[in-house]
Amino acid sequence: MADKIKTAFGLTVLKKSGESKTKRVHSSFNVFGGENDEEANGKQTSCQKLSIAVKRKAQMDIDKALKEDPTVYEYDSIHDDLQATQSQVGAKEKSSEKKVQKEREEEGEKFREKEKFVTASYKKKMLQMAEDEEREKREVAMENMLDVTKQKDLSGFYRYLLRAKTGNQVVEETKKKVN
Repeated sequence: MADKIKTAFGLTVLKKSGESKTKRVHSSFNVFGGENDEEANGKQTSCQKLSIAVKRKAQMDIDKALKEDPTVYEYDSIHDDLQATQSQVGAKEKSSEKKVQKEREEEGEKFREKEKFVTASYKKKMLQMAEDEEREKREVAMENMLDVTKQKDLSGFYRYLLRAKTGNQVVEETKKKVN
């Protein structure tokens, strides 16, 4: 036991018996630490195994979702239906609001002395309706302006192409040159 104990600077450190100092010898060394092509083909790294497991899990989730609802991934058709429904709801709200406005005008002076109460949510709804109406007007105007059958030449197309490719830089630079 005396030969197993070694003292170093006042500390006693036990030597491990049977300590092997053999190093693992690689059959071939690569400067970049990668494997040869022949060796890599037969082995899968842990990253690849994890990737395969994740793909399997994702495919199982997709299959499960499709079993529950076959239309779960049909975004385009559902999106069109949602847009149509939203426009119908907006049209109904607009028509009901016009009815209410017409009734108020018919009442005229009858309730003039009464206080009018307008909630914040009603004001917000009215602002939203006004913004939607303005947006629709702008869209119709843009469609009419960009209608190919009404254009005499391709200047609108080239203007759009120029702005799409270069942005507003060219317009700003030409304004500076003119001034």
